[in-house]
Amino acid sequence: MLPSVLHQAPPARFQKLVQAVEQLAPPSLAEGWDNVGLLLDCLDETRWSESSFKPRIFLCNDLTERVAEEAITKKVDCVVTYHPTPFAKFRTVTRTTHIGRVVLSMITNRIPVYATHTCLDCVNNGLNDWLINAFPNVGEILPCNPLDAKRPNLGSGRVGSLPMAITIDDAVGHVKTLTGLKHVRRADPVDGSQKPIRRVAVCAGSGGSVFKDYMSKNPGSVPDLFLTGEMSHHDVLELNQNGAFVILTEHSNSERPFLPVFRERLLGLYPDAEVVISEIDADPLFVA
Repeated sequence: MLPSVLHQAPPARFQKLVQAVEQLAPPSLAEGWDNVGLLLDCLDETRWSESSFKPRIFLCNDLTERVAEEAITKKVDCVVTYHPTPFAKFRTVTRTTHIGRVVLSMITNRIPVYATHTCLDCVNNGLNDWLINAFPNVGEILPCNPLDAKRPNLGSGRVGSLPMAITIDDAVGHVKTLTGLKHVRRADPVDGSQKPIRRVAVCAGSGGSVFKDYMSKNPGSVPDLFLTGEMSHHDVLELNQNGAFVILTEHSNSERPFLPVFRERLLGLYPDAEVVISEIDADPLFVA
């Protein structure tokens, strides 16, 4: 017979944490293909039910094996990760795969895992709004691809207008300031023009498909600059052919710097916790 605790609701303190996270990243906004929410429900019920218990919440962008080891070493009580782990469907959970080892280590150490991903992308004042505000005083900010007609202010990517034009060098500087990066990649219009930038589009993570959808629905309105983490070679060329600049930060470098912002917002809703950010979590790509 299964332990009776598995038939009970989680402790109220844990439910309040989930509610706080979901207020910041509502699950209803997730893309259909995404795997978000409470992925591993393996908390220590006794510990979470103690009256004096103050949970330690661990934030990361990618829950890799090394990051999982860090979480265990820091004796955290819950992981809130941006990218889901596990992400894709799988048939077995074994020690022979890195995903299996991460999942087993979290279960063994009674550390539940919650993922936000596209919920945080699509929500108003979320990750993409933070990213587009790398640029000064952006106005008329809208999603590149609204979720639906009833929710025009929610969706993937963001596009907006600048009250005063900036140069591409200015834009690069603003992106570096927001993300803390020393280097980004840049692609200029094929005609070599250094035209002023008045309209910008952004998408945290991988923006190729989001920008394609936007362009197909708005063929006469090409932003002067597209900012994202990564895009394919041909997608970059297509935008350059259309007279636009492109800035690439690498995938998770457009996401991870948002964690301190998320931390402060989470503490505002759930103050009876210690919230720490991974010190190991980093983009796998670097300048050699």
